[in-house]
Amino acid sequence: MPRKRKARSAVKSLQVDFVGRKDMECKEPLLSHLDELRKRLIVVVAFVLVFSVFGFFVSGRIIERIAGDLVPLTASVVVSHPLEIIYAQLKIGLIVGFVLALPLIIYEFLMFLKRGMTRREKRIVVCVVPFSMVLFLLGAVFSYGVVLKVGMWFLAGMGRTLGVLNLWSIGRFVSFVFGLCVALGFVFQMPIIAVLLSRLGMIDAKSMKKRRKYVVVLMFVLSATITPPDVVTQVLVAVPLIILYEFSIVVIRFFG
Repeated sequence: MPRKRKARSAVKSLQVDFVGRKDMECKEPLLSHLDELRKRLIVVVAFVLVFSVFGFFVSGRIIERIAGDLVPLTASVVVSHPLEIIYAQLKIGLIVGFVLALPLIIYEFLMFLKRGMTRREKRIVVCVVPFSMVLFLLGAVFSYGVVLKVGMWFLAGMGRTLGVLNLWSIGRFVSFVFGLCVALGFVFQMPIIAVLLSRLGMIDAKSMKKRRKYVVVLMFVLSATITPPDVVTQVLVAVPLIILYEFSIVVIRFFG
């Protein structure tokens, strides 16, 4: 009997030791991943801060350029309280810092996911990421060069027609300009989102064609939401969105 008890206790100790080792083996990869994530986040935050400092020092020139490009002669940009100009410069600095650090952010993110990705997934990412960045830049440039210029001119004209002085707060003006550029940059990601949804089996080219008339109405509603409240800019935004929708149908046929 004593020998059997000793044998059982020995087996139990071996089982406990095996389970403990297995738990440690499972925890070690998780801890290493968390440590790698922490290091990469530190690098990203450091670069964003450095670029943000640079953006703060050049924010004055950026404000002058934006005001010169977008503010009509019948309007003026003003400071509504003493600290507003500093807040506007800090806002521009953070935006510049994020934009300049964006390639590094994408690189660090992909390097973190690299271990768990297959070769096929890596090839897809290599193709999708540059295309996504190009679409985002196209949306931002279209917003700045077309939508905002026409929208600001139209809104300033409305104010002048009503006999109202167009005195625009610098803080709200900067937020409006960059907010609309970012919004249209994300909206221009429509082809990529359509391909992903088709890969998941949620949509296809035929279903998109059938829903075309409803989507056209939705595009005008979306453009009315993200643009100034005038018909001209709403049409300027809605038409490219409809073109992007048609382009998404073509892309799905080849890659969906």
